[in-house]
Amino acid sequence: MVESEAAAGRRLTNESIAAVEHVGAAHLSGLIKAETGFRFTAWRSAFLLRPGLRLLVDTNEDIKQIACVALGYRHLSQFDRDFHRFFGVTPTRFRQICRGRD
Repeated sequence: MVESEAAAGRRLTNESIAAVEHVGAAHLSGLIKAETGFRFTAWRSAFLLRPGLRLLVDTNEDIKQIACVALGYRHLSQFDRDFHRFFGVTPTRFRQICRGRD
């Protein structure tokens, strides 16, 4: 259910994930923070970015298409910001590094 919501571009909420896992939303937030070191909203962003890594490396798809169509971002700048926050480089630079174009 969580993956299908994300794939459909619906924003995952703490409550919806907690309901699937049969725990309280506050308890889930605490577990995520304890296990990952991230608050729920930051963890959610990382979760949504995960499929984008493979697309950036394995396809020639335009980065805006990956961000807006495949991952459900409304603006490329949001994707750039989240990606840079978690990986320390922009999606364009990440793609260059992975393809050996330093």
